[in-house]
Amino acid sequence: MFDIFISEETCPNCNQRGEMEFQTKALLNCLCRWKKGEIVETGELVIKNGVIKDCLSSCPKCKASLTGDIVIETINFLESEI
Repeated sequence: MFDIFISEETCPNCNQRGEMEFQTKALLNCLCRWKKGEIVETGELVIKNGVIKDCLSSCPKCKASLTGDIVIETINFLESEI
């Protein structure tokens, strides 16, 4: 299983802009889906440095296989972690 981040991106292969789903096994692997701008709930899993490397996607138009990094801009810690 994996988790999905949805973001509007431009395909480097065909230059088509559209919504793409990036899959990662770096988080909960529970088929969670997040859109750009949503709060990422990870339970007790800690994301370090705010980057999830090499997420997999494909262009909905030309079907090119793509990889990209997901950047978590704001990380909220529980009071017990501070």
